[in-house]
Amino acid sequence: MERATFRTCLAAILCSLLASAAQARPMPVSLPPGESGRPAPQLQNGIAAPDDFALLDCLGGLVGGDTSRAVKSCSDALAHNPREHDAYKLRGYAYLTEHRFERAGADFQAALRLRPRDDQDRAGLARSFSGQGLFDRAVAEYRVAVTLAPNKSPYWSALCWARAGTGRQLNTALAECNRALTLQPGAAAALNSRGLVNLRLKKLDAAISDYNAALAAGPLQASARFGRGLARLSAHMTALGAQDIVEARRRDPDMDRLFVVLGVLPGKCGYEHTACPSGFPLPPAKPVPPGHLVAKAD
Repeated sequence: MERATFRTCLAAILCSLLASAAQARPMPVSLPPGESGRPAPQLQNGIAAPDDFALLDCLGGLVGGDTSRAVKSCSDALAHNPREHDAYKLRGYAYLTEHRFERAGADFQAALRLRPRDDQDRAGLARSFSGQGLFDRAVAEYRVAVTLAPNKSPYWSALCWARAGTGRQLNTALAECNRALTLQPGAAAALNSRGLVNLRLKKLDAAISDYNAALAAGPLQASARFGRGLARLSAHMTALGAQDIVEARRRDPDMDRLFVVLGVLPGKCGYEHTACPSGFPLPPAKPVPPGHLVAKAD
């Protein structure tokens, strides 16, 4: 495969991954002790030509959903050529898929040192911050991404989601979601993001409407179902709201924690049910208090 063809294929795949940014569940993830400061492999000058087979195998692993294969093959490509930009990018997206957000961020930072104006790297770095609950940093990076590529709807949608996570400038977030939907009408992720914004604005009818549309376009979005459940509880549609939340948990058991990280649920709700909204169904197992959460390790 020629490099031009490879990059065309890569762009299409990464656009698809970015489109699901708001559907993923951003969770704080930590590296093992002593690993948090480890950079991506050192960049050097004068390295030999890249290992194209390893790079293509990395892409194949990412396309096929085999992220372990993608990480290994991209690491092999980087061992051959530590200046192989596309290997950092692909491995970063593989780490994002695995919710290994700190490692993803290190790869995107390395990629940006090689190509500072690459919008996909910038959006990937933003996604890594969003995944750790660092929403202010995510907003800053997504703002750069939309400046570099203003016609990419997934960037606007993810910016809207991250800004909603900060709990501030929600009307700006609403405009960003609307921009995403202007560029890509009916996009499930953008509708999900706008539902979150309207939920935080307490515009319950608008939130439920957005979540209904998001789930019609993408029924597997556990976060949209959970958000609709919270909106329905606040609108005194208790039975329907509880049903949504139970189903969202079945699809993704970490939904309670996600909405705590987003600032929508009180932190105490994870271990003190009286702190939860009225009608909120008990989780199947008693969660650990937020200060004692065990993050997924590398």
